[in-house]
Amino acid sequence: MSSVSTGPAAVAVALTTLWRAPEAVRPIDAPAVADEPDVTAWVAAMDYDARLDLLQRVDSQAPAGEPVRVEEITGAWARVVLPWQPSRKDPQGYPGWVPVAHLRPVDETDAAKPASSVNGADILTTARGLVGTEYVWGGLSDAGIDCSGFAHLTHRRHGLVIPRDASDQARAGQEVPLDQLEPGDLVFFAFENGAGAIHHVGFYAGEENGEPMMLHAPRTGRKVEYLPLSEPAYATELCAARRYHP
Repeated sequence: MSSVSTGPAAVAVALTTLWRAPEAVRPIDAPAVADEPDVTAWVAAMDYDARLDLLQRVDSQAPAGEPVRVEEITGAWARVVLPWQPSRKDPQGYPGWVPVAHLRPVDETDAAKPASSVNGADILTTARGLVGTEYVWGGLSDAGIDCSGFAHLTHRRHGLVIPRDASDQARAGQEVPLDQLEPGDLVFFAFENGAGAIHHVGFYAGEENGEPMMLHAPRTGRKVEYLPLSEPAYATELCAARRYHP
């Protein structure tokens, strides 16, 4: 039985899912909230509608060892914040609920150490390794990933902590003019022909036969893929770019 209490803790399982509330969990989500979660089996069991339904239930995930701060414990659930996943939703980190059984107590939580030698090409190489990964809302692993999770996880694998959501990612980092993009930069897309709310993020992947390319996790039912930035659905909504490597 877990001895976790309020205060610092860490993820004790391979991958825990951050839920908006304990009541958000459906019967089909049992593999994700089991004491020993099987996220791969969970993703495989969901059809298109079940995955789409995650938009109102799940916000993120956290792998083994990631620090959390436990704010409250209610029965088998802990309300936590994730310091390594910055968010405007809470100054301490991304908020949500995880099973208490997925946590272990620690004396303190350590800050991630940025990698000083990483560059855009390194980041893009890591991103390419996720091509073909299923899109899963809130996903943050090889089993399934969403667009901002793709950006976050790729940078995290180089020791760089960036915000979790696309709208936050577009407000941090180094601003890059759209005519000065380099491979590995993040490119952002907004409604209303780029003037509205940001809804998507991808990686600028350089040019292919003179065509600027993007690498991104598109939407439910699709997989991480390459796409020309001239694609009509994205060309009119491209609005900003950011760079997070030193």
